[in-house]
Amino acid sequence: LYLNSMDLSSFTIERFHEGLASKEFSALEAAEESFGYIADTDKEINAFLRLTKDLALSSAAVIDADIKDGKEIGLLSGVPLALIPAAPSASQPDFAALLV
Repeated sequence: LYLNSMDLSSFTIERFHEGLASKEFSALEAAEESFGYIADTDKEINAFLRLTKDLALSSAAVIDADIKDGKEIGLLSGVPLALIPAAPSASQPDFAALLV
């Protein structure tokens, strides 16, 4: 995951937060780069059953707007995450998979 010559995959959460808050990169750029990485690699490893790209990009845009407006953001704001749901949620169907 490279963004502006930075290897985002080597960042700690704190380093990512610092870079985002100091506008070295935007949450939208990080999200788009993450989805690009998934598109390039997931055909080989099949790690993702479902992607919520629209939700991720809209959330990133909100975070970027908060930063632009001078609002303080949380430590995990904008950090690209992959989740495996353990139980169904109201907003997302249960899409956890189990190989038997």
